[in-house]
Amino acid sequence: ENVPLYHEMKTRAFLRFVAEIKGLRGRKRDQAADLAMEETGLTGVAHRLLGNLSRGYRQRAGLAQALVGAPDVLILDEPTVGLDPSQVVEVRELIAGLAGRATVILSTHILPEVAVTCGSVVIIHRGRVMASGSPRHLHAGFRVAHRVCARLSGAPRAQALDLALALPGVESAQAVEEPGETIALSLMTRGAAQTAPQLASAVCAKGWRLLELRESGDSLEDIFMQAVSAQRDL
Repeated sequence: ENVPLYHEMKTRAFLRFVAEIKGLRGRKRDQAADLAMEETGLTGVAHRLLGNLSRGYRQRAGLAQALVGAPDVLILDEPTVGLDPSQVVEVRELIAGLAGRATVILSTHILPEVAVTCGSVVIIHRGRVMASGSPRHLHAGFRVAHRVCARLSGAPRAQALDLALALPGVESAQAVEEPGETIALSLMTRGAAQTAPQLASAVCAKGWRLLELRESGDSLEDIFMQAVSAQRDL
C-alpha cells in the first residue's frame, strides 16, 4: 500500500542494493536491476531520486524490487491504493504481465481490481475461507441477482415480455414502451450466464431490431456480501 523505499537513493542504485541483499554480485547484480527496471517501465527514471518520483512510479519501484532475483511467488498488498485512474491501469497491466513467470497473490479489498486482474479468488472473512475458485466458478456457484437490459425496435410490448419470460433462468421481467416505437426490457435472473446471448438470438429470430444489450450485477461485491451473510447466519 505504501511502498517502503529509500527516498534518498536513485532508482538504479536502489535496485542494485536490493540485488546485493538477495545475494547477487557484479554483473548478475547489474543485470537483475536493469531487467527489473525494464519490466516495470523504470528505465527512464533510473538516475532520479526515488523521493522525487510520482506515487505511481514509486509503486513501480516497489514491484521492481520484488521482481529482482526472479522470485516464484509475489505477495502484493493493496498495490493500487491511492493511485489516480491512469496509474491504476498501469500497475494493473504490470501485474497482468507477470502471469506465467510468477504466482502473484493480491491482498486487497478493492474487488473490481480482483475481477479484472485475478484468475483465482479466495474470499476470507474473520479468518475463515468463505469461498474460492475462478471468478467464473464463483459466479456459477452463488445465486446472485443478475440484470439484463435491452432496447428493442419493431417489437410489440406484450410479445417482447412473453419472449423474455420464456428464457431459461429468468425470474422476472418488465417491458416499458418508449418514444420512437422502442421497448425497454429489464430481466432479473439467477446464475443464468447465457441469458444475454439467448435474448439476442431470440430477438433476431423474431425479426426485431436489437438497439442495446447490457448486463449488470453478479459482481464480486455481490458474491462477497452473500458469502459474508452466510457466515452470519451460522
